[in-house]
Amino acid sequence: MSNYRRVPSAADASAGGDQQRIDAATSPASTKPLAERFSEKLYALVWVVVALVTARLAHVPKVLLSSDSGAHRTVLNVAFLLLGVNTVLTGYLGLYLPKIKGIQGASAWDAYCPRIVPIMTITGIACGICFIRATFPVWGFLAPLILGIEAMGAFFSLHFMPWC
Repeated sequence: MSNYRRVPSAADASAGGDQQRIDAATSPASTKPLAERFSEKLYALVWVVVALVTARLAHVPKVLLSSDSGAHRTVLNVAFLLLGVNTVLTGYLGLYLPKIKGIQGASAWDAYCPRIVPIMTITGIACGICFIRATFPVWGFLAPLILGIEAMGAFFSLHFMPWC
């Protein structure tokens, strides 16, 4: 897999194809040893499996999606709304700006949309508080632990996306 090299085209030769080959050879994914990449994937897999087991034992889908689970539905709906806002803003930063607008790198976010990171921080914190408050009648003091494990499993599941 690491023996793959992009075949340079005529356009690459005129547009600095050598620089592109150097950038590809020194990318972070290719500079990490195989053992380190394997270790990262293994830790990610452990977190995903722990999150799946926790979701199964704590009946997370039933609690979050059922209306008769005992959770505060209004607060839970607000939490889902805030999660949706954060998801849309993440898509804006991660997909729209680089792919449509051509703005590369997180350093350009401060110049192009300076308020989006603080807005995402505030909505993320409010979302977490709302999720804990909504599920507290069901899980009690274990609500932050269960939701934290689920969040870590969701974050680490991104290791298995093709572009990561």
